Amino acid sequence: MKKSEIPQFGLLQGVRVLVMGPNIAGPQAGSFMADNGAETLLIEGPVSLDPGRQYPSGSYQKKGKNQRCLIMDWTTDEGRDILLRIVKDMDILIEGHRANKFNEWGISDEVLWSANRKLVICHISGYGQTGDPKYVKRGSYDAITQAFGGLMNLNGTVDEPMATNCYNGDFYGANVACWSSLMAYICAQRTGKGESLDIAAYEAVFANQNWFENYANYGVEYKRAEPAQIGGWQSYKCKDGRVFCATLGPGFMRKGLKFIGLDPEAPEYKGKMLVNSGQPGCQEIIDALTVFCASKTMQEADDLLNDNGICTSMILGYKEQLANSHYKARKSYIEFDRGPGKKPEKYITTGVLPVCKNNPGKVWRAAPLLGEDNEDVLTEVGCSSEQIKSLYDKGILLKDNDPEQGFYRK
Repeated sequence: MKKSEIPQFGLLQGVRVLVMGPNIAGPQAGSFMADNGAETLLIEGPVSLDPGRQYPSGSYQKKGKNQRCLIMDWTTDEGRDILLRIVKDMDILIEGHRANKFNEWGISDEVLWSANRKLVICHISGYGQTGDPKYVKRGSYDAITQAFGGLMNLNGTVDEPMATNCYNGDFYGANVACWSSLMAYICAQRTGKGESLDIAAYEAVFANQNWFENYANYGVEYKRAEPAQIGGWQSYKCKDGRVFCATLGPGFMRKGLKFIGLDPEAPEYKGKMLVNSGQPGCQEIIDALTVFCASKTMQEADDLLNDNGICTSMILGYKEQLANSHYKARKSYIEFDRGPGKKPEKYITTGVLPVCKNNPGKVWRAAPLLGEDNEDVLTEVGCSSEQIKSLYDKGILLKDNDPEQGFYRK
């Protein structure tokens, strides 16, 4: 796809983003921006392709959509020269390799700024670019990020900590990379000077917790799998699944308690916003909600409790999410055409965030095939057809036009 064929839309129309490196955090940050109109190019190295190409590619389809793709070895002299030509026309570069790898490859911040002084460079790694050398040099994946960032310690059973599913550590990093890069972009437009961002994925996980302060300042430690600190704040079994009830606030303490058969004027409840776990009145809340929910379907309990002051949600799986009326009404997931010859032709993915009234985002392109845009991207930076052929012959470029590409096959 040529640059001139990229549609113009969204909050980030005109912002040019280069994403380098495999796996989730960097490409997903680029995808967030591309969904909102940024012109995004994803470069992978032929030796270290995105792992999402090597197994059923829901992961790659999600983070690769709306982006163009170039498969090029930038560690060679020729590849590095082409990279610097590409960088001249970019606003933001997001890279997700082990710390300081760009320095080793001869593309330090200073080298990149020599090509484009306003460039925002966002480095994402497991442990950051600086700090204790024994950690900085380490590789990392989502579960490692969750372990070091403290999230794993908060989840699981009493005896065994567990990672949360769906790569939450990587998505925390992607979100931080996205808003950090855009803040730096605004600054660069004002000052004319680029910025280098050092994002440690474990810090993105660590910063998005509020229990650390409880321990550091008051010595209060949250223990995984222990009852919640708020009485009744838990899931309840229904006929066909479970609902979760948030048992606090004036609506619950006045209207909700009365609905489940408890007296809001009783001394254990009167004048309170919640009942702490273990305090008088706590077990009565749990028992009343347990009995109520056991006789209802999830939808019945969800509707009745919400209508009567108790903030409640069905605990939805993907099957229920696909059928849910609110998901459909807000387009929380969408279906789009992958394009001629690609299979499956239709693809379902999560909807575009944020929901905008005046400048909405959209999904306009499926995740590209391996090297699908090589020729167009290189032609735009001045490479001739002979030079491009030579790059293929030398193994600097790679391409796979298999229309059923769901995973990468050598």
